[in-house]
Amino acid sequence: MLVSYNSSITQQHNTTNLLTEFMLIDPKRMKTTCNLNILIENKQIKQVNECKTLGILIDQHLSWNSNTKNICKKVTAGIAALRSVKPFVNKETLISIYDAITRPHFD
Repeated sequence: MLVSYNSSITQQHNTTNLLTEFMLIDPKRMKTTCNLNILIENKQIKQVNECKTLGILIDQHLSWNSNTKNICKKVTAGIAALRSVKPFVNKETLISIYDAITRPHFD
């Protein structure tokens, strides 16, 4: 079992907040639950089942399911946008919109 954490710092109203979360990684897809109480500077760190790192969703079992569903949702939205503007624009404009909205999810 590995522990992964994702951390970022935000500034709001001239104060610095540390937003940190951790995830237990168990590639064996075991159904065990382990709730850890991790504190940093007396603040409890949130345990998550999945996190987004560099634009990729990773879950605790190192499965691609969440990431694939997320990409399908974005591509579906892009295709819906293309269908809605299709009657009003020419083919070259549709291709440009596709290249800007939908295609990057496949590259």
